[in-house]
Amino acid sequence: VKMLLRFIIGSHALSGDIRQFYNCFKLVPEQWHLQLFLWKKDLDPDAETFTAVIKTLIYGNKASAAQSEEGMRQFTNHLKKTNPKLADFLMECRFVDDLNGSEASMVACDDLQRDADEELGSLGVESKGWGKTGKCPAKEISEDGTLGVAGMTWGPEIDSLEVKQSPLHFGSVSRGRLTAGTQIYDGKFGSY
Repeated sequence: VKMLLRFIIGSHALSGDIRQFYNCFKLVPEQWHLQLFLWKKDLDPDAETFTAVIKTLIYGNKASAAQSEEGMRQFTNHLKKTNPKLADFLMECRFVDDLNGSEASMVACDDLQRDADEELGSLGVESKGWGKTGKCPAKEISEDGTLGVAGMTWGPEIDSLEVKQSPLHFGSVSRGRLTAGTQIYDGKFGSY
């Protein structure tokens, strides 16, 4: 809720996505033994078996979320000394790899984006792309011109925010599948 309120309070908004967020956190060599795995070239069962290591946090590992949050906390604590506004944006306007905030002007949004790209870039981390009020979002983060923000859908070009609506079905479900003849309402009148 706090991120959504911070997103809608300013007259200009921005939304960004950090590329491969978990993978930007490198493990110290003393912890490599915790992420060993066996590897066979081309998955050939007759090939030699190698022991390999994943040197970053990875998706699907429950500890990665807490570890990445601690990494961001440490990074932003360091950043507070030189850029407190950016540190606040990275901690308070972020959900995992999604950054969503708003400012009083587009210039302030541009400055925040530039600072985020520069500081994250200094760590070898990049953004996947950005969306800003009045502009079409980067294709890398949007296929249809909209972005997800705190469980809602934001259309940055026209600056509209709407509640995400899953299609409704009118019929029965058998083992998780809709039965033949089920009518589906997808939010558009006259489309079922």
